[in-house]
Amino acid sequence: KNMRPHQLHSRFHSIFLKLTLTAVMLTAFVAGVLSILNTMDTQENINTIVVDRARGQTEEVAETLAGAIRFGRADKVSETFVSVTNHTKGLMESAVAIGLDEKPILEKDDQTPVDREILELARQALRDGSVVQSADGFLVAAPVKSGETGEVAGAVATRWTTEPLSAHAHQDSLHALTI
Repeated sequence: KNMRPHQLHSRFHSIFLKLTLTAVMLTAFVAGVLSILNTMDTQENINTIVVDRARGQTEEVAETLAGAIRFGRADKVSETFVSVTNHTKGLMESAVAIGLDEKPILEKDDQTPVDREILELARQALRDGSVVQSADGFLVAAPVKSGETGEVAGAVATRWTTEPLSAHAHQDSLHALTI
């Protein structure tokens, strides 16, 4: 065909534009998929970290509070729970300690409602004499063993969340996108 120069330029420009737009759209799609996969992987890693920490730290708290629970020292129990919550930067959301009577050990003026779900888990750990975890791993209860005989004196149960770490990871990913 006999094409005029402006027609050839117009056809070339149109093909180039289409190829460029296709490449940009494909790149955006791949970047989006990779970002979603990375976010899912990060959240899975965060869940694993928190679940592992929940079990270990709950068992540690149970050991630490053995004397306080055995003697009904609600002030020491409360102080320890506040300390752990601060130390974990909010990963531990709530906690409860129970004595052999299966009742929560609370300070007299404590008006905070007891988390019924972890209270039941604490009772189960007390009855079983072993660590108990919810199916997702974010609720953990451990028996409190006191003395050299290892006699069960009560139980501690905790509720954990990934929210602080997830929010931090989200902020990091937004920061990375702006770079």
